[in-house]
Formats: sequence, C-alpha cells, structure tokens
Amino acid sequence: MKTKTKIAIACITVFALLAVLSLRIEEMGSGSMEPLIQGKGSPPGREGDRLLILKRPFYSKVEKGHLVLVELPAPQIVITVRRVASVMMKDGIEEFVLEADAPDGLDSRHFGPVRPDKIFGRLLRIMR
Repeated sequence: MKTKTKIAIACITVFALLAVLSLRIEEMGSGSMEPLIQGKGSPPGREGDRLLILKRPFYSKVEKGHLVLVELPAPQIVITVRRVASVMMKDGIEEFVLEADAPDGLDSRHFGPVRPDKIFGRLLRIMR
C-alpha cells in the first residue's frame, strides 16, 4: 500500500474517532489565558496552542476550576476558553462565573455569569 494511501486512511480514522467520541480540536485565538494557554499571535506570527475539547453533553458536570469552551457576550460573539471561578444558582438554573488568566482578558467582571447553554465543552488537553 502506498504511503499517501496509508496517511489518508489514518486521517480518516482519526476524524471518525473524533466524531464518535464527541471531541473537538480548537486553536486558542487570543492571549487571554496566558501563560497557561498560548494564544495565536503572541508573539506575532505564532500559532495558538491546540486544545482538545470534550463536547457537551458528554462531560458530566462543570465545576469550579474547570477550563471550558464558552461563548462570550462580547461586542461581537467570541468562542474561547475560560476557567470556571464559581458556580451559582439563580432561579433554579446553574450559572457560571468565568475568569481569564490575563488581567486584560474578558471575563465575568465585564459581562456577568453565563448560562449552561453557552458552555460548549470542557478542555481535556493542551497540545503545543
């Protein structure tokens, strides 16, 4: 079997496993979680760390300290990673207070807690 064919089969197998296991790979686009996760363009021209995300609803529970893939209600919608600072109940619904590692990163200090439907997955591994 030719090498290109073997590589193609391996790639198809990996993508099929990712789909079955509900995993997703994302690139960190900003420096808001540095130094833990390196963002794209910091330093200029650098690629961001790749993140292995377990998509919802396949993780059991979001708890304080978890790193999650979340939609932020910034001036434009941003999907990024944040750390869960605390979990609270409001009208019987869990809400999550999020924090960025960088002091200038957008987090719950700017937009308040987020609902569970805005959390798309949990970070499993950072791949540099």
